[in-house]
Amino acid sequence: MSSAEQNRSPWRIFRYLIPYKVSLVIIVISMILFSALHVISLSAVVPVVDKVLVISHEPIRIFDISHVEKPSGRIDTVKLGINRFFLDKNPRDMLVVIALFLLVVIVLKGIVGFIKNYLIARLGQKVVQDIRNEVYSHLQHLSVHYFTKAKTGELIARFTNDIALVRTGVTKGVCEVVFEPVQILFYSIILFFCEPRLALFSLCLIPVLMIPIIQIGKRLKQISASWQKRLGGLSSILHETITGIRIVKAFAMEPYEIQKFRKENRKLYKTYMSFEKRKNLLPPLMDIVGAIGVVGILVYGGQMVLEESLTKGQFLLFVVALISMLNPFKKLGKVNGVVQMMLAASERIYDVLDTHPEIVSKPHAKKVKDFHDKLEFCHVDFMYDPNGCILTDINFTVKKSEVVAFVGASGGGKTTILNLIPRFYDVSKGAIILDGIDIRDLELSSLRNMIGMVTQDTILFNDTVEGNIAYGKKEWNNDELFRAAKQAHAHEFIKNLPDGYQTVIGERGVKLSGGQKQRLAIARALMKNPPILILDEATSSLDTESEKLVQDAIDTLMKGRTVIAVAHRLSTIIHAHKIFVLDQGRIVGEGTHQVLIDSNPIYRKMCELQFQI
Repeated sequence: MSSAEQNRSPWRIFRYLIPYKVSLVIIVISMILFSALHVISLSAVVPVVDKVLVISHEPIRIFDISHVEKPSGRIDTVKLGINRFFLDKNPRDMLVVIALFLLVVIVLKGIVGFIKNYLIARLGQKVVQDIRNEVYSHLQHLSVHYFTKAKTGELIARFTNDIALVRTGVTKGVCEVVFEPVQILFYSIILFFCEPRLALFSLCLIPVLMIPIIQIGKRLKQISASWQKRLGGLSSILHETITGIRIVKAFAMEPYEIQKFRKENRKLYKTYMSFEKRKNLLPPLMDIVGAIGVVGILVYGGQMVLEESLTKGQFLLFVVALISMLNPFKKLGKVNGVVQMMLAASERIYDVLDTHPEIVSKPHAKKVKDFHDKLEFCHVDFMYDPNGCILTDINFTVKKSEVVAFVGASGGGKTTILNLIPRFYDVSKGAIILDGIDIRDLELSSLRNMIGMVTQDTILFNDTVEGNIAYGKKEWNNDELFRAAKQAHAHEFIKNLPDGYQTVIGERGVKLSGGQKQRLAIARALMKNPPILILDEATSSLDTESEKLVQDAIDTLMKGRTVIAVAHRLSTIIHAHKIFVLDQGRIVGEGTHQVLIDSNPIYRKMCELQFQI
């Protein structure tokens, strides 16, 4: 396999096991000990049947090696040693010895089994913890463009369902893939120890048992990948309807959404049942093949017992071991389904991890600490995809401490310009120059640290008021916090909240009004104290009273800063130093409010509609 193929292989998920090599070694050792103790306890059937539960005055010998004049080889030596240990013991004493021996073995097996199961569970959780941390960290570094394409529900499904399948694959799959073959090995040793000819005949069944496991396993992986994709789709529907529940109810679309969910849920059900049908087909197939083998062994082995070439205890142990051997094969069949689901899940996880950020800092990018002179857009074009240009030949300059605004019809490219400044996207052509340096040559984090944003769609976190205002600040004190809140006209309403600044505001600030959320966002920007401020229709969705409070807060926020704003309400930007009129991705007007009224028909019409002049 080439290195490129290895990098794409779903089996690379096992690299997360590498840091836990010591735990893996202990788990394997505990599996071997557990299997050995199980086999030892099972082997006690031979002396009990052949030597103890018979009426005889002969000294008990576990193994009949009377035909051997002198021990040769390790097996004969071991048999002779066991015989000497039990020599001259009567059946009653022997029964007590075997009973006590079994008790010790079973206790030891229980202890080893506990250690084995605990370490396997711990390993699974450690691996899941590492995967979640890496995937979440990777998502945080991906570019904004990735999240405009990805479905939130599907990303959440990868964090929950897919990673949970990896945990199941590690704990029940990978470990069983090691444990069950160890069991089969020990059972095979018993079979050869009892009767080599019968053992060879029995082991011929192994290839027959493995064929359905391999063939069905291939199909299971394909179905599992389809099932996980459908589950992601179902999660997306659930996320959309929960976040948009007001719209659903406002349009009385509950029956439609219910029907859509049921249709997708039905597809998920059919896909999963297709998986279960194939997975559960393996055990009965193995039972049938195993039953044919056991019948043959009973006939052939029974003849050997009648001919006294095989003892009853040995034959009984052989049959018990052979039947017990079928169980690991059945488990391997089930485990194969689990492993295939894990591999399909790992491919979906690596779909995220293999996505590289589009916007990154160059290796030797320059750090910028302050804004000194001007920000320039030089012949900037931008397109989200090759199908159409959003911005065409954009040229403008913003000097330090200037307030500039962009106006125009929806879809004209206003917000896109704002998104290009902090490099949420990179220009398709041209350059954005900050103090004489292309922003693509600046360290990304230092560029963004100089920029504060207040948007129409206020984003707050399910945290305390304090945590939301101080978001992004590593060091701060209460005086700074209170000053920012007061300047944003938020201090008064915060004090009236149940726990003041320690009040948890709910997901996206659901416990607050629109104006309160916006004032918290302004307080957050004030706390950051950036030299460049971006305002994206910050008051467009507020009522008149809230707008006045928010506008006062914005006026405070704008003092001494370079401001680039997009405004729907022209009243908020009439005092800007420059106003740029955008139409279909081009700047078609530039000047002050009065200059544009006199010279630009698009701007004049907008003013007539809003001010009725």
